[in-house]
Amino acid sequence: EPAPASDEKPKKSPIEITIFDASGAKIRTLKGTNVKGLNRATWDLRYEATQPVRLRTTPPGNPHVWEEKRFRGKDNRGVFYYGINAIRSGPLVAPGTYTVKLAVEGKEFSRPLVVKKDPNSAGSEADVEASTKLSLAIYRDTNAVARMINQLEWSRKQLEDFKKMLAAGKAPQADTAAAGDLDKKFHAVEDTLLQPTLAEEDQKSFRGPLELYLKLLWLQAEVGSGAADVSGNADFPPTQPELEVYDLLSKTLADSRRQFDELYAKTVPAFNEAMRAKGYVQIMTVKEPEEPPAEPAAPEEEEP
Repeated sequence: EPAPASDEKPKKSPIEITIFDASGAKIRTLKGTNVKGLNRATWDLRYEATQPVRLRTTPPGNPHVWEEKRFRGKDNRGVFYYGINAIRSGPLVAPGTYTVKLAVEGKEFSRPLVVKKDPNSAGSEADVEASTKLSLAIYRDTNAVARMINQLEWSRKQLEDFKKMLAAGKAPQADTAAAGDLDKKFHAVEDTLLQPTLAEEDQKSFRGPLELYLKLLWLQAEVGSGAADVSGNADFPPTQPELEVYDLLSKTLADSRRQFDELYAKTVPAFNEAMRAKGYVQIMTVKEPEEPPAEPAAPEEEEP
């Protein structure tokens, strides 16, 4: 017998518009609406937004954070700070020729797109390219920091639950102490990347200095087109202070990355081996998947 008719509408294939640079590297992906008729997609000449930070642990300074209405029922929360949405925007592309590909129903259509320098700008194309080059370096470092924080949060969340299980099972004090020591090592690295007050959801975070994640985001705004109350400098080459600040932050990131790599190459495996011998669960290394571009809100279809 034929299968009963379903009231569900067939799922439409996604429509994607992808921007590539001259080397073929992907710059940005935009989503179509899948709605018949005339549609418009707008590219703001930027790279994808920086990867978001997803916090999963309970901060000691705010143990009731998950009871807040905005976080109830969720397994992670973002970083909320003045201007964060604006400064997370990707850097502007440099003048040049790009390729736009439209993918729809298994077919692809390509067109070249030329991006030109603002003729009213006093900066030269070389100036803009120098600004873009530094913006991209900061952008990649910011994404690296976000990925490190997200991986640490996954590890710390597992350790948070593990410590609760140890307490419930009335495990020996030595086992609880070992878990606590590993947690301190995770904290030591994460605190160089993201100030603890942000994990407590203090949106101003005036109780301590900014750490790498926000420092890089604000520097990108300074070097690029600006954001929030930062004017930006995208049409001119980076200033000497901007270059010096980036050099300093790069060295700090390199130090944090060495500590991070050692944690996962040596400390975590050693901890897991000790816990395995006692029949306990192991700490998995979880890497946060890249955030896909947001789906546009499709207009409601009228009833016939």
